[in-house]
Formats: sequence, C-alpha cells, structure tokens
Amino acid sequence: MGILYAKDLLHALAEGATDAGIFEFRRDPLFVPEVMRIAELFDIMKGGRVHMAIVVDEYGGTAGLVTLEDLLEEIVGEIQDEYDEETPPIKQEGEDTFLVEGQVNLEDLGDVLGDSFHAEDVDTVAGLALSLAGEFPEEGQTFRYGAWDLEVLGVEEHRVKLLRLRHRLEEQKSEEEGR
Repeated sequence: MGILYAKDLLHALAEGATDAGIFEFRRDPLFVPEVMRIAELFDIMKGGRVHMAIVVDEYGGTAGLVTLEDLLEEIVGEIQDEYDEETPPIKQEGEDTFLVEGQVNLEDLGDVLGDSFHAEDVDTVAGLALSLAGEFPEEGQTFRYGAWDLEVLGVEEHRVKLLRLRHRLEEQKSEEEGR
C-alpha cells in the first residue's frame, strides 16, 4: 500500500520518466491512532512534509483519512481552494427572501438589501440572531427584526452558520401608510 502524489508523477514526466511504473513513485503512508491530538498530528505532518495520514482505530482497522487541509480547517476554519465551490455570503433565494451566512457583517447586509440592520454590541447576522434569541438559537427558530423575518437554517456547535431572511412587504407598506 502507498500514497501517490500527483506532483511526484508530474515531476517524473517532466524529467522524461514515461516508462516508469507508478509503484516507483509511491510513498509509505503515515498511520496514526484516532486518539492522536490535532496539534501533535499537525507537527508530525509538517515536520515530515506529509499531506495526509491514515487514521487507525483501536482494532487496527481504518477509521478514516485526514489531510493537512483538514487539520488547518479545524484550527483556523474553512479554507476556500480551487476545488471548493464558492457560494456568495448573501444569495437571493426568491423575490423577497435571501440566504445569508451568519458571519455577514450587518452593515454589508444593509448595503445589499437596502435596509438598516444594527444591534447593540453585535456586528454580524449571527450576532443579531443571538441578540434577538437571548440564547443560542436552534435550527428552525424564526425572529422578527423590523420588516424582516430571520429564520435560522444552520447551527454548528453553537455557531449560527446560515439564515433565511424574508422581507415582510405588507408590514412595510402599512408602516409607510401610517406615517
């Protein structure tokens, strides 16, 4: 068994080794126990210039595969690369509905939606949802903010990841008529 890096093959092809078998370019895999700490594995991978490791369970079976990118994402959060489809942080879903990532800045949201969004001591849409809930919101909860309904669509480890904002036009019209 072994790991084959595309960069090794490309390097060999560039040097004219077109008749070589792929077995010549395989690398021995790094096997690690599933109880190993992230920081320790990161140091091992960085020191050995290894980009992936096979995770082994207590019975000696394969529990999974972890890459250097996986470790970095655990430490610093999601990393966009050329293989990830980039989704806009604010996406129009319908005429009056928008899907909004929790980390969108309230000022930026207001600029895009043409409305004012602000709350004391919070800067993001997730912070606004937390402020309105008064606790950690759960998926499916909906909150009213001015002429908007904020529905929590995604929560991950107490982080509000995704919301649906729906503009209540009828309420805005009645507010304008009452002025």
